[in-house]
Amino acid sequence: MRQTAIAIVLLCSTSALASPFRVVIDAGHGGSNTGAPGRAPGAYEKQVTLKIARALERKLKAAGAEVVMTRDHDQYLTIRERARRGPAAFHLLTPNLAEHAALTEAEREHRQADGERMLELALPVIQQAAGGAAEGSVSYRHDPMDAIEEALHDGEFHELILSTLPHSVSSWLHLDLPHRVSHLGVPVTTVVAQERSQPPRSSSQPAHELG
Repeated sequence: MRQTAIAIVLLCSTSALASPFRVVIDAGHGGSNTGAPGRAPGAYEKQVTLKIARALERKLKAAGAEVVMTRDHDQYLTIRERARRGPAAFHLLTPNLAEHAALTEAEREHRQADGERMLELALPVIQQAAGGAAEGSVSYRHDPMDAIEEALHDGEFHELILSTLPHSVSSWLHLDLPHRVSHLGVPVTTVVAQERSQPPRSSSQPAHELG
C-alpha cells in the first residue's frame, strides 16, 4: 500500500497490491501545485515529474506489469482522489507547537498536549477523505524539519504533503521548508492555504502557531 504523510505534515505510503506485477506511480505536483520553476520560462517541476512518470509507465508495461497512474495529465489530486486511484495510507504528523527549544519540561509537555488536541480535530477529516486509511502522531520536536526527518527515519513513506498557512503568515514558508524537505529523498507536494481578508486581529487573540 502506498503511504503518504501530511505535516500538517501528511506522509503517504503505498505497498504492493495483491498482484506483485501491479505498480502505482504518483508523479506528484500537478495543476496549481507547480513545484520548483525551471530555467526556461513556463517550465515547472510538475512537467518533469509527469514526463518521468510516463517514461517509467512505458518501461513497466513493456516488462509486463500492470500500471496505475495517480495522475496522467496536469491536475492536482486531493487526498480523496489519491485514495480512490489505488491503495493508500496516510499519516498526519504534527510538530510540537513550541516556538523554540528553550522550554522547561512542563512547558514542552503542555505544548505537546496542545498538539494532541489539534490532531484530534484534524485526523477525522483526513480519515474521511482517505476512506479510513489514516493515522497520526505529534512529534516531540518543535522544529518541523527535525520532526519530518525523524518520521521518515522511523517509518516507510513514499510521499510527503506539506500543508501550510497562507504566505503572509506562514513561518514554514519563510523558513523555506518546502525546499529543505525536498532533499530528503521523497516527492514533496506543498499545499498553501489561500489568503482571506479578515478584520485586524486584536492583541488578545492568539497568533497562528503552525505553518
